[in-house]
Amino acid sequence: MVPSPPANARRNASRLLGVLAGLAAAVAAVAVLWPRPLADVFVTAWLLGAVLDALVGTAAAWTGRRALLWVSTVLLAGFAVVGMLTVGWLFAPAVVLLLVSALLSGWAGPVLDRPEPSATGPRRIAGGTLAGAAAVGGGAAVVRVAAFDRELFGSCAAETPACVLATTNWPAVAATTLALATVALGGRLLVRQALATWALIGESTAT
Repeated sequence: MVPSPPANARRNASRLLGVLAGLAAAVAAVAVLWPRPLADVFVTAWLLGAVLDALVGTAAAWTGRRALLWVSTVLLAGFAVVGMLTVGWLFAPAVVLLLVSALLSGWAGPVLDRPEPSATGPRRIAGGTLAGAAAVGGGAAVVRVAAFDRELFGSCAAETPACVLATTNWPAVAATTLALATVALGGRLLVRQALATWALIGESTAT
């Protein structure tokens, strides 16, 4: 199946926004870390992780890996929300760019494999919608408990690597990361069901 010109345009726009998101994240990190990048080991590692996540999203947008793109978007959004009172807000432009890139990528359709709309029936759509909603709701609940009701990171007089490793609540960090990934996958599943519903409506009106 040859992609239509509008689909190609949306895919190219998604790729461009993905690249801009990676650049925006890198600029935000440089703005915070310059001119003493190692003054705070914890902040440096946190920011570099966010930049790496944004670059993974950039690669996912460029290659059409929509699931990975959604996971990167939600993880970066989680970082921005958790760090909103400090440096998280600097990554808001990158989050918005990645989000729009993910939406455009989903609208353009897959690069390599496009399931036939007729292969997805109403029951399967309903099941996928319920599963996606459960993943989003359950993941959001876990994030609230792990990241907001408890402290992910303890306080140190000096943010040395040893102190950071000793005071970090690693189970809560792992739970938050997995929960954000679950939210991303659930959101992608919901988008797929919406697109499948739209395709079925198009089929029914065409016949």
